[in-house]
Amino acid sequence: MHNRYDPAGQSFLAAWNDVFRVIDYGTIIIFFAIFPFYVYVHKINDVKDREALVFPITNHFYKTVVLMIIGYVIVVLLVLFLATNSILSYIGFLSLPAWALVIVTYHLIVEVFHVLISLLAIEKFLIYFFPSWEKNVLIVQKFVQKYILLLYLGCCLKYALLYALESWFGGGRGWELSYGISYYSLYILLFISVLLYIPVIISVRKLSHLQSAQLNNPQRYIMIQIIVVFIVKIVNIIPRSFVAFLYKDPLYQILIVPSLSDIVAVPLIVQVSYLGSNKRNWNLLFKKFSFMKFGKVLLFGYSDTEVVRPLQLESTMFPPRF
Repeated sequence: MHNRYDPAGQSFLAAWNDVFRVIDYGTIIIFFAIFPFYVYVHKINDVKDREALVFPITNHFYKTVVLMIIGYVIVVLLVLFLATNSILSYIGFLSLPAWALVIVTYHLIVEVFHVLISLLAIEKFLIYFFPSWEKNVLIVQKFVQKYILLLYLGCCLKYALLYALESWFGGGRGWELSYGISYYSLYILLFISVLLYIPVIISVRKLSHLQSAQLNNPQRYIMIQIIVVFIVKIVNIIPRSFVAFLYKDPLYQILIVPSLSDIVAVPLIVQVSYLGSNKRNWNLLFKKFSFMKFGKVLLFGYSDTEVVRPLQLESTMFPPRF
């Protein structure tokens, strides 16, 4: 049995923590590095993207990424304030309670993101293999898009329930059990979504030789997000949980650390999946890229009549059943 406090165990644990820390810091650096390019491509695509059925959801992803990076910048500034010996350090100290609010807000954003991409994947499966359900599925989708804030309210109510259970059971057992069920329920939902979406992708690949499929590929945006998120969460949770379990960490530590890493990983996944969702986005970044246009779009927006075709995620883009 491993002893958490023996020198060998401490060295092993410290090495794992260093690996995780490098991964998290590297993710943050990449997140900040590609953010301007994500904004650039999104602004160029904005006019035509508004015609897509799922625009409210993809636009919500864009707004949350912008919000999160603003929050990261503020947190970094507060940390720098704390490191000074001037009056700025008092500002940073007085702002410490706001940090907890930022973390909670980010956690809610990540949870809602997981739910939304899972619902999109399940919706595409139902429409593709059960066309007669299309009308009802789209009604549900439009309701979710119109009332996305209800998902945030639901997450808040969930944590209120967790707090109530903690008060009822005491000792942290109620909170750990309830949070564990909630956390792993997201994994199950993502896993089901991946399983349902795979046959859709396999079937759609039969039309990959068509020019429209190559340029627009409406399934790719969802596919990249749902699969990458699932892989990242699995890669994230397994080694961290193994180390925590090996050294008998409490359940909340096993769950909290990966959930904090999700806060860093999810906005990066949103950006990468959007930029890599079709060839035209790549052309904007490489073949047709110019720093003058890049700066102009970031500062003043994009008004050219020649815009990139959007990701048409409507059910009409799906090919007939085979």
